[in-house]
Amino acid sequence: MKKLSVSSIVLWALIIISVIVLLMFYCFGFGNIDTIGTNTYTAPMHTGTLIVWLYILVILCAGSVFGFAIYNAIFKAKHKSVEKVKATDWAGYVLLGTLVIVIISSICAGGAPVRLGDNSLFENTFLLKLSEVCLFSIYVLVVLAILATAASMIGLFKTRK
Repeated sequence: MKKLSVSSIVLWALIIISVIVLLMFYCFGFGNIDTIGTNTYTAPMHTGTLIVWLYILVILCAGSVFGFAIYNAIFKAKHKSVEKVKATDWAGYVLLGTLVIVIISSICAGGAPVRLGDNSLFENTFLLKLSEVCLFSIYVLVVLAILATAASMIGLFKTRK
């Protein structure tokens, strides 16, 4: 019988909780009717639950990525003479590349006002610019992830002896 590690148990727990929250969102509580101005719409009851769970997942992901990156940097600094840096240690380059993408996205973001559904104008330039930075960064990172996956599938990253 295969022994489960703590990380696999935590992963399965997060997957199970995510499935439960998604089922709550999509399957229960669609009878709520909300109004904004003169517009009436049907709102899912568990939207807040889904948003909070997504925040928790993002915080856990970012915390583990940055936490382990800092831990590995400190560990490698202490044991640098013992262990050679491998060619696959790209975490610093990926973090730097992501930072460059965010900076370029912030330069490209405009922050133009947006007309809302009730015909009012949303003019908070900080939030508009922040949302554009997030969207531009997501677009670029998704394209890069697809390209990296394709390159990995064709064997571009295999080590040669």
